[in-house]
Amino acid sequence: MNLQPRPDALENVESASLRAALEQAATALAEATASMHAARRSVTATVLTAYRAGMPLHQIAEHAGTTPLSLRNLLDAVGEPRRHRRSTGTPGNGEHPTP
Repeated sequence: MNLQPRPDALENVESASLRAALEQAATALAEATASMHAARRSVTATVLTAYRAGMPLHQIAEHAGTTPLSLRNLLDAVGEPRRHRRSTGTPGNGEHPTP
């Protein structure tokens, strides 16, 4: 025999309304997540295009509102080879001047 009190009609309505609100929030979150992934793919493609066109990483970062380190990590993650800096032959940059 079940001796638990039965919820009244008001509690059932509130519960249904909360479930509906939770389902709507979950749907909105799923849509926002999908939009975020699409935006990240778009940013990645744009960064790759600019980088491959020769734009310096610090300029790309400035325009993208991020840091060069974040972009370096992004480029590493997609397997983009690093560009080598041109040697200026100036002491202090880890290179020796040519005699």
